[in-house]
Amino acid sequence: MKQITLLLFLLLAVNTVFSQNNIPEPSNQTIIRLIIVKDSNKILMRATENGWMTPAVYFVERQNIRETLESLANSYGVKINEPRLGGLFTYKYEFKATADMRQHFVAEYKSGELKAPNEKEKVEWMPFDESLKKLSETVPSLGEQTKQILSYPETLWGGSFLLSRANGKLSSKVEEPFYDLKSGVTAKKDEPQKKTDNYTIQWLLIFNEKNEVLMLKDKFGWKTPVLRSNENQSVNEGLEGLATAIGISIDKIRLAGLFTYKYSGLPDHKVVSFRSHYSAKLKSGKVIQPKDGNSEYIWIPTKEAANKIEMESLKMEIAQIISYPKTIWGGSFLLIFKDEKFQSIEILEKFYPLSGEQKNGK
Repeated sequence: MKQITLLLFLLLAVNTVFSQNNIPEPSNQTIIRLIIVKDSNKILMRATENGWMTPAVYFVERQNIRETLESLANSYGVKINEPRLGGLFTYKYEFKATADMRQHFVAEYKSGELKAPNEKEKVEWMPFDESLKKLSETVPSLGEQTKQILSYPETLWGGSFLLSRANGKLSSKVEEPFYDLKSGVTAKKDEPQKKTDNYTIQWLLIFNEKNEVLMLKDKFGWKTPVLRSNENQSVNEGLEGLATAIGISIDKIRLAGLFTYKYSGLPDHKVVSFRSHYSAKLKSGKVIQPKDGNSEYIWIPTKEAANKIEMESLKMEIAQIISYPKTIWGGSFLLIFKDEKFQSIEILEKFYPLSGEQKNGK
């Protein structure tokens, strides 16, 4: 039973391929962007044939978030202090029916001599005002996102942008104004989106006033409501839609965890995949039970929720989030297979805070 459950989870895995080049041709990919700050007033900037940008990476190796960011910084000759998650943004496109994610991390310069990773790039430490201007000239949304993150460093920002292309250049406009993923400020909804599939998994913990969390029990076991994004939509739109389908409305949506999974023994899973967890408060409504008769939604006391889950890594993630709800957690797991059959799970990286007040890991 556990093996079946895990294999089903794996079918939902995020399979993204990354490169470290210029503005990408968007293709259902998640981009990690790194803002390296030096002397409190300068940013590491790179000039490419498309304009000035902050360093960014697309996964081509099986690395976790920390390894990826440190490797990216090292490619520019510098070492960084512990990075923090500053923003999680959605991109939609007028020229294709997809929605992609952008993760922005911020880190302080630690040491090293700045260098260009290749002959095609020019790099320099640029003052904030000048760097924001250059970023906006390249892609307006990139300048807006960077400015918002640096102007309000205690907040984790979300938002949505629509990209257009004309004469070989990208332009952008705000689809969903910036909102706080820590405090759960709800953004405004826009018009319905076209159906798509960007292969990302979002788990949703919904809490009610009785200190209970909504759980789904089916023939494969227990889990929190889950969304495999298959709509051209932002994070809030997807999660609110998931709740609406259950018959309830939610508010105070906030990011609670962002974890990476690696795989051993699966030839088709050579790259790292992501799992994101969000928490929200029940606002109104009554849960609509599934019509299949083989599953049901149940409000479970929060302290009992994690123990209901069979998949060990998911159980650990939920327990950590529930135990320390004010912190956004990161971590990494290795799923081991033999002859394409699940064997075990190993912890590659213990839980660590990506942002938040508490520093307790398990």
